[in-house]
Amino acid sequence: MVFSTRRAEQRLLHLAARRGRGRESCRRRSHLLPRSPGELEQGLEELALLAAGERPSDSGEHSQDGPGPLAEVAGLQPPPPPAQDPEQLSVIRQKDLVSAALAGKALLERNQDMSRQYEQMHKELTDKLEQLEQEKRELRRFENQEGEWEGREAELENDVKELQDELERQQVHLREVDGEKTQAVQELSEQNQRLLAQFSRVQLSLLFSIAPCLWTHCQEWN
Repeated sequence: MVFSTRRAEQRLLHLAARRGRGRESCRRRSHLLPRSPGELEQGLEELALLAAGERPSDSGEHSQDGPGPLAEVAGLQPPPPPAQDPEQLSVIRQKDLVSAALAGKALLERNQDMSRQYEQMHKELTDKLEQLEQEKRELRRFENQEGEWEGREAELENDVKELQDELERQQVHLREVDGEKTQAVQELSEQNQRLLAQFSRVQLSLLFSIAPCLWTHCQEWN
């Protein structure tokens, strides 16, 4: 650490000599150089800023007390700000204001254009979503109607099947009735024939039974 500190001291002395200070005067002030690593780092930053023509920031312990020890050694002071004409400054400020106004106007127009584009896109998206919702409702209604139609079709098919079953039962019943009626007609016809035959036999028996009586009466009348 001591070796690196000495190397840094030598580097600082060399930079100070290049700024127009003699090496002897810098050596006489070498006792003002920082010895700790923190002071060395702070001094390096101050020297870099001073070499660039800038002042160190107000933050920090050394910046509050004035120039650091390296600035004292090197004899560097911040250059005074260049003097400018007030009219030139006013023109520059006006140009800056005009440029800022133009930039602000351009940004405002761009923002308004983007806002209009966003509103248009939002409106188109809203219309598209509303159209999709309407189509979804129509599709849902159609699906519900299709379900109702399918249910009604199933009911009608069941009704047709029941009617077909009932028709078959009626046809079977009619065939049974026709068979019974045919059988009844046949039985009645047979019974009628039997009654006619029986009636003929009764007539003959009556005729044979009363024939002698009639013959007797006829003879008596004669």
